[in-house]
Amino acid sequence: MISLKKKNKIVVDKLMDEYEKIIPKCPHFEKCGGCLFQNIDYKNQILLKEKLIESLITKKTNKIFDNEIKKEFLEIIEGIDLKIKDSKKEFRYRTKIEMVCNNDQIGFREKNKFDSVVDIKDCYLFDEKTFKKFLEIKKDIIESIKEFPFYDLKKHNGFLRYIIIRKGYQTDEDMITFVTNGYIENFWRIIDKSQKIFNQVSWLINTTYSDVAKGEEFFSSGNIKEKIGENIYSISNSSFFQSNSFVTKDIYDDIKHFSKGQVIDLFGGTSTIGLYVAKKDEVSEVLTVDILKENIEIAQLNKEENKDSKVKLLLKDAKDFFREEHQYDTLIIDPPRTGLEKKLVKKILSKKINRFIYMSCNFATFLDDIEYIIIYRKEFLQDKKIKINFFKAYDMFPQTPHFETLCVIDFI
Repeated sequence: MISLKKKNKIVVDKLMDEYEKIIPKCPHFEKCGGCLFQNIDYKNQILLKEKLIESLITKKTNKIFDNEIKKEFLEIIEGIDLKIKDSKKEFRYRTKIEMVCNNDQIGFREKNKFDSVVDIKDCYLFDEKTFKKFLEIKKDIIESIKEFPFYDLKKHNGFLRYIIIRKGYQTDEDMITFVTNGYIENFWRIIDKSQKIFNQVSWLINTTYSDVAKGEEFFSSGNIKEKIGENIYSISNSSFFQSNSFVTKDIYDDIKHFSKGQVIDLFGGTSTIGLYVAKKDEVSEVLTVDILKENIEIAQLNKEENKDSKVKLLLKDAKDFFREEHQYDTLIIDPPRTGLEKKLVKKILSKKINRFIYMSCNFATFLDDIEYIIIYRKEFLQDKKIKINFFKAYDMFPQTPHFETLCVIDFI
């Protein structure tokens, strides 16, 4: 799970003190850095996150020193519904977990410690059946630890770095991926056994110093699939997929409701959103744009799987895309946690867009982008006003401080 910035963590810690604590389900809770809220009743988790949204808005407002911009920011934000839509599942919802292999342990990093790993017997955020499959493989790996030593972050030696498990809850398909530092012939023994247990198996090699659960694909038996609504999506060992399929459907339904005409699906990944909104009669065409070749390749598989003729795919950087002339009615954007670059905000506004649907997993950077839109609006849109037509927060990540938001911005 992505860590909180220090200042936001202080705010969360203060808010947590307001609620009565319960006994967490997970025996790893005290040490593991994953589920910060598991000792708080779920209804109170929702209330806490709603207060966190309020505090982030206040914090952002106080950081805007230009009085005109602050006034417009407050006018735009005022009146939006800050209630969070809860998740259908409080536990066992994550579509992917990444476990680090270090110090003869396989699990998640210890809370506030980079070089210590909590050996995981179960993860209550992940599918129980698939995790039990992993435990069978884990037993073999631990017994062969001298043959396949775990990677040492400080010394930059060792072999096994990460183990990633993915799950399609609607299809009941799963995948295990191993990330290693180089190649050992005998590791095929682990790969072969994994193929008898999991639907799909992958082996990635990462010989760099970068501590990431990624690498060059050395072997892959194939992709798994997940279903959202009527659509079926392929998930590879490296492609992005939303963390909670159950909440994702709620968000995609809302995006679909507000989409119309010619649609641009920017940072579109594997076109999960693009293909979803293309089902709507009022949507005439969708162009999914992404910078990663592997995402576009999976998007092509998704397009073929769902027999969609409305969606077109484009391999291109977002900034380069806006240098070209494109006519569209709706822009859908789901950017990285860092939000949008100022230059990209300018390029978007220069195209005189009428509707901007913004999905965000980082509310703080979303608020920054609202400020940038206000700053550059007059330069490109003259007298047009910014109106938030729809805003909703969704609990995509129960038991953690994180949440997803969706905002529909109209320029009128």
